[in-house]
Amino acid sequence: MRYFVAVAERLHFAEAAELVHVSQPGLSQQIKLLEQELGVLLLDRTKRTVILTEAGKYFLEEAKLSIEHAARAKAVARKVSRGKLGRVRIGHIHSIPFSGILTKVTSAFSRYAPDVHLDLLDGDPVDLIAGIKEQELDLAFIRLPREGIPPEVTISTIYQEKSVLALRDDHWLAQKVRIQCVDLRSEQFIAYQSRDGQSPLDGHRTAIAEKGGFRPNVSQRAPSITMVVALVAAGSGIAIVPESLHYMNVPSVVFRPLADIDLVSEVAVAYRRDVRSAVVCRFLAGLGSNALAPLTAFPRSHRSLQLDAC
Repeated sequence: MRYFVAVAERLHFAEAAELVHVSQPGLSQQIKLLEQELGVLLLDRTKRTVILTEAGKYFLEEAKLSIEHAARAKAVARKVSRGKLGRVRIGHIHSIPFSGILTKVTSAFSRYAPDVHLDLLDGDPVDLIAGIKEQELDLAFIRLPREGIPPEVTISTIYQEKSVLALRDDHWLAQKVRIQCVDLRSEQFIAYQSRDGQSPLDGHRTAIAEKGGFRPNVSQRAPSITMVVALVAAGSGIAIVPESLHYMNVPSVVFRPLADIDLVSEVAVAYRRDVRSAVVCRFLAGLGSNALAPLTAFPRSHRSLQLDAC
C-alpha cells in the first residue's frame, strides 16, 4: 500500500521508486501484485503517463487511512511495551490517602504517562490481598505486619510512619505536649481490626503497656482506622494511630506524640510475584525511586522494590 500511495501521489514510477528506496522494476512488480490480489486495475500506465483509474482514486484514500491506522497501532504497541499506555488498578487501606503517598505517586506517574488510566479502590486489607491474588487488582498499599499473605503475592516496604496518640481535645492528657506511657494505664483503648482479626498497631499498644507497666484495656474495635478516630471524637476512648491521620482534621480530636517510646509502622505495596504488565512494572519501579521522598514532613526510610518478575 505504501508503494501504491507513492506512485499514486506522484504519478511517476521513477520518482516513487526513489522515495520508497526500491528499484523501479521492483516497484512496478509490487503494484502488479497488488492489482492481481485485488482483481482491480488501479493505474492506467503507458510509456509516458500514469493515471489513476476510478477504482484507484477510491483505493488511494482507503490505503492512506490503512497506513495511518497501521502506524497508530505500531505506536500504541510501543507505548504499551514502555509502560506509557494502559491501566493500573490500585487498592489501598483507608488510612493511606492521609499519608500523601497516593497523591504524590499517582501525580508523578500521570506526568510521566498521561495516557495510563489509574483506578483507585479503598478497602479492607483482606479484600485487597484477595483482589491481587485473583488479578482483580494490580497492587495495593497496606500496613504491616500482616500474616497469611498468599504465595502468589509479594510485599515490599516503601516507607515507615510514626505512631501517635489520638484523643479528644477535652481529655486531661490533651494539655500535654508529649505523653508518657505510664499516663495511659487507666485509659480505654479503641483499636483497629481488619475482617480477619488482624491489627497492625496491636504491637504498638502492647509495647506502650509494657513500657508503662500496665495491661491495656481495649474497650472497642473498629473495622477502619478512620472509624477509630471517629470513635475517639465521640469520647469512646483513646487510640494509637499513624501520625498522618492528623490531616483528617476531625473536630475535637488532637494527636500527641509519646515521650518515652518510639513507635513506627511500615507501609508496604503488595503485588503479584508474576507481574508481567509493563505499565504495572513501571509504576512499581517508581515507588522504589527517590520520587517518594519526602512524602510529608514525617521521617521515613525508603527501600527499593525488588521487581524480579518485571
